[in-house]
Amino acid sequence: MSTFDNMEYRHYVAHRNVRAVSGSSSHGWRLYRYESPKESTIPMTKAHGLRVIAIIAAITITGALTTTAADAAIVSPTAPTGLSVVVNGATTTASWQAPTSNGGQPIVKYTVQKRHLVPNAVWGLWCVSATTTCATATPTKASEYRINASNGLKISPWSTVVVATVSLPAAAISSGFANACAIISGETVKCWGYNDSGELGNATNTDSNIPVNVTGITTAVAISNGQFHSCAIISGGTVKCWGGNTFGQLGNATNTDSNIPVTVTGIP
Repeated sequence: MSTFDNMEYRHYVAHRNVRAVSGSSSHGWRLYRYESPKESTIPMTKAHGLRVIAIIAAITITGALTTTAADAAIVSPTAPTGLSVVVNGATTTASWQAPTSNGGQPIVKYTVQKRHLVPNAVWGLWCVSATTTCATATPTKASEYRINASNGLKISPWSTVVVATVSLPAAAISSGFANACAIISGETVKCWGYNDSGELGNATNTDSNIPVNVTGITTAVAISNGQFHSCAIISGGTVKCWGGNTFGQLGNATNTDSNIPVTVTGIP
């Protein structure tokens, strides 16, 4: 055989006739092709030996090897665009636009991955869809997402990473002198209002008339505001505080204000 399709994306089976009775064999390798999900029609009997060749270099073929024009036309699709992920109540919904180029074959599958917004988080499978939408149960932590597309033969690059827009109910709320904070379902904390001493915990000292995320807190179970500072109990029993610290309110063995949460010394 001198011509066969590109091994990069098709499966080949080499089939050898074997004489079952005498134990001696007649080595006549023949190359068959089948395309997933179709099954090979080669009979499986005791008188036959089969092996799957995953890489064309694993077998020796005499004669010129060529690629058909149809095969050469198949390339990777471009990445999907416009990925948007919204967390709302009990559902997380993602939507996106199809790739501008499908690579010469119709898109058959989209794969969405997510990872939590915590140090050393790794990407994991979130959903697989044949359409341009997907919905699952709400994640327990704030997450970011990415997506790729497959045309059955080639896979696109990953899309631009996006952070989910979270629209979750508040689980607890506390107010201080001129600011307030709330624990959002999912255990993150948002604060708003006066921020001269870092009361909002978002690494700035700028007042905000809309809720902003407190830096680095993703597992809060309780919240309390003082006059110019706030504290949260973190899952596991530690306590973090932020804001004014003239009198040591933050409990971190200093009297320095902090616009990000610091760990209270000695608890638990």
